[in-house]
Amino acid sequence: MEKFLLVDGSSVFYRSFYALPFLTAVDGTPTGALFGFVNTLLKFCIEVRPSLIAIALDAGKTTFRNEIFNDYKATRPSTPNELIVQLPLLNEFANAVGIKTIGVVNYEADDIIGTLATQAADRGFEVIILTGDRDALQLIDKRVSVMLTQGNNSQTLFDHAKFVEKYGFAPEYFADYKALAGDQSDNISGVQGIGPKYAQRLIIDYSTVENIFNHLGTVEPASLRRKLINGREDAFISKRLATIVRDVPTVEFDPQAFKVTPNFQLVDEFCDRLQLRTAQSRIYTLFSPANDLFDEGAHYDPEQLPPYAVERPFVFNLKAMYHEGIAPDDDEIYDLELMSYLLEPGSRITTLRPSLKILGENLLQRIRAEDLLDVYRNIELPLVKVLVEMERRGVYVNVDRLEQKANEMSERLIALEQQIYELADQTFNINSTKQLAAVLFDKLKLSPLKKTKSGFSTDAEVLNELRDQHSIVELIIDYRSVSKLKSTFIDGIKPLIDPKTGRVHTHFNQTVTATGRLSSSDPNLQNIPVRTPEGRTIRSLFEAGEGFDWLLSADYSQIELRLLAHMSGDENLIDAFNRGQDIHARTASEVFGVPIEEITPELRRRAKAVNFGIIYGLSDYGLSRDLHIHRKEAAEYIEKYFARYPAVKRYLDGIIDSARSKGYVTTMFGRRRSLPMINDRIYNRRSLAERMAMNTPIQGTAADIIKLAMIETEKNLIGLKSRMILQVHDELVIETVDAEVERVKEIVRRSMEGAASLAVKLEVDIAVGRNWSEAK
Repeated sequence: MEKFLLVDGSSVFYRSFYALPFLTAVDGTPTGALFGFVNTLLKFCIEVRPSLIAIALDAGKTTFRNEIFNDYKATRPSTPNELIVQLPLLNEFANAVGIKTIGVVNYEADDIIGTLATQAADRGFEVIILTGDRDALQLIDKRVSVMLTQGNNSQTLFDHAKFVEKYGFAPEYFADYKALAGDQSDNISGVQGIGPKYAQRLIIDYSTVENIFNHLGTVEPASLRRKLINGREDAFISKRLATIVRDVPTVEFDPQAFKVTPNFQLVDEFCDRLQLRTAQSRIYTLFSPANDLFDEGAHYDPEQLPPYAVERPFVFNLKAMYHEGIAPDDDEIYDLELMSYLLEPGSRITTLRPSLKILGENLLQRIRAEDLLDVYRNIELPLVKVLVEMERRGVYVNVDRLEQKANEMSERLIALEQQIYELADQTFNINSTKQLAAVLFDKLKLSPLKKTKSGFSTDAEVLNELRDQHSIVELIIDYRSVSKLKSTFIDGIKPLIDPKTGRVHTHFNQTVTATGRLSSSDPNLQNIPVRTPEGRTIRSLFEAGEGFDWLLSADYSQIELRLLAHMSGDENLIDAFNRGQDIHARTASEVFGVPIEEITPELRRRAKAVNFGIIYGLSDYGLSRDLHIHRKEAAEYIEKYFARYPAVKRYLDGIIDSARSKGYVTTMFGRRRSLPMINDRIYNRRSLAERMAMNTPIQGTAADIIKLAMIETEKNLIGLKSRMILQVHDELVIETVDAEVERVKEIVRRSMEGAASLAVKLEVDIAVGRNWSEAK
């Protein structure tokens, strides 16, 4: 039976706005309602796989119901501007994806849904209604069900049996129930004095309002009968208001009109502009031509592809297919998205998508020509299943402590606000760049350091430079830090917690970064600051879930510096690691000419900045800014470093020369990154490309190694209850139990340290705790 999905656009959009924190795109456009609506819709589409979709919308503020009762819905608050400005985005999304939207003047979205649902069900379609409005429950019958979304990010699917189980009467009498109980949200009065309990009992006994009043003499107790007598007119008016119209003029069910016909160019432009990465992936998963290939079970056009391609399956976004349970069993799977990413990690597959049926062989030929087949087969392809399992498992969040932390941070922000206002001797919007700049530079006369088109900058770099000029600056930095942590990791995570399991299921993005690193989203668990007390507190909210006792964290120790030693072949660096010395203290001793046992914490800090600065191609200017020292002094540090580690200098110079010649750099495993600006005439572009050339082979190799370690760890944990749930750059997090802790430590250490053979040992720091902070 074909499925027709009817979406109450107005209701789901409205609920999404209040369910999610205030989100914006890069350009400041509010996107919270859009984000919630799109992800709710697409996630549900993946679950039910409808063949037809329509979005019903309210076409105005008033309908025929206002003629019946002037104050219908009058108690609802006015629509916030932040929601109003997002409404055009809903239509833009529907247009890009090719989903038909319908609004009819004088009728509500419910009426459109009622009309289409009735017609489609009569023609044999299975109808599923996605809404946040309980009114739609009256439409349920043997071919119509309702997925009810609620404010706490939960959903309940009501079919006929589920409705009867909850209410005790058939769905067609739901409007009668509301006629008695009323509906505060729509300002439907119902019968005064009769609440949900009595209304339910009356409908179970009498079914309809008409039947109740036809048998009024049998209603007991007498007090209930009197309420009905006094509220007779209200009951019938309320029923008319609550009843969904099923014959809206001009609305007709035409299956062809409701087929989804995406314009993938518009989809990419829309999703790229508004940072809807998960939605973009889901749209392609649902509607890409690659899925047609997969569902036909052939993956090729025999007349267009050469004979050797006949047995080779090509798919697009294998990870999404695994999640849907439709991925092929063939060992030789070629994921077009993964292959495109390996070939052009800094760009997108967009321009290649229209020709997916002949694209596979072209990509495979390029993969072979650029020696990327091993990276694809040995790293990226086997990693897909690992990521799928980790996403399914999720991470447990202590919701009670999350709420407590939210309150603590709110109180902290209020306290910081008051301190800032006292020092400024006025109140102002701390989040407004313009108002903050006026306080800092006009009123307090601090020295402005950078100007933008809209005025003086107050970005993090500027505030950091202004710390010593006024005590208000430190408070503003603290305020911003706490505010960001709260909005991102407290308010942002709350709606993403599965109410049934208490877990969040982050998405690991395999085709985003140019260096090969994984990223995570919805929520992003990779950028929780670990070095600040607030960041560590947020990590403590993530705990071992039900059935598990501990979280085990395994972290590569200074892997990028170890890779620098290996790849440069510098004897001093290699010697320091093989002796087990503190590499930053050793560097401080070498650069500053001080015996290693006399190195102070400050000297070690400076040496650490130099060590990591070298990897990232940091200039003397950048180092001077980071260490708050004179540029000449920073240049001397770098010069002394290269004098003590000459092979590092030769290696980095050689990398840049090679990049200028080839136009790309590679990792130790052959991953490639193109650097088209490496020979650019403009200095800033060329310098950026040179820094990328120095950093990519090291950071990319570290990314390859942790991926190999993940594949090996997952394989070696088979048969145990313990399981891998997170990867954060150089760290793996395992959920484990008392009986397996020591064995898991051994497995993880062996898997991680054996992921690559280097001139220096790969070392792993392992810790165990009840929560992620304790385990770090």
